[in-house]
Amino acid sequence: MKKKCLLLVFATFVLSVFNAFANENTTSSVTTQEEAPCYMTYSNRGHGHIYCNDLEISANKYMAMCADVNVAIWNQYRKGTNLRKAGTILLSVGGGVTAAGLFFTILGTVSDTYNTDASMRVVGLGLMAPGLTAMVVGIPLYCVGKSLRRRSVNNYNLQSGSYKNHDVSLNLGISSNGGVGLMLNF
Repeated sequence: MKKKCLLLVFATFVLSVFNAFANENTTSSVTTQEEAPCYMTYSNRGHGHIYCNDLEISANKYMAMCADVNVAIWNQYRKGTNLRKAGTILLSVGGGVTAAGLFFTILGTVSDTYNTDASMRVVGLGLMAPGLTAMVVGIPLYCVGKSLRRRSVNNYNLQSGSYKNHDVSLNLGISSNGGVGLMLNF
């Protein structure tokens, strides 16, 4: 008799736990965009990544989100993308041409010591000038493009109302061991 009662209590317990678990899984809460505002961040690593509440989103998703707020934000991001690409191309090509020009200049200098043709040095110096020029032009293009993309994300946060406001305060405090000092809270 004891075994049957214990088995019945155990079966009832397992059944109630199973029912509670099943009910818990069927009632899920769905959050919409209005309930959880999307705080956007931008990371410049690789091709540049956009994050919505620390989850990476595609550029097309960001474009759709910008269309809901202000199309000028997306235009600013696209302009930044184009400038960043142009800067990357100029830096890459300019770096390669400069490296080739440096190689020919060194080779022409070495061959000049053995009284051979010095035209390699002229070719090397002729390649280095446009290569360095492309690099000098590419650096600001890349930096401005990166800055425009970052500003676009910040403008989205400001205009959509999802900007995280960090209150900064400076307080005078007394510590537990008798010290007095300034405390910066942010």
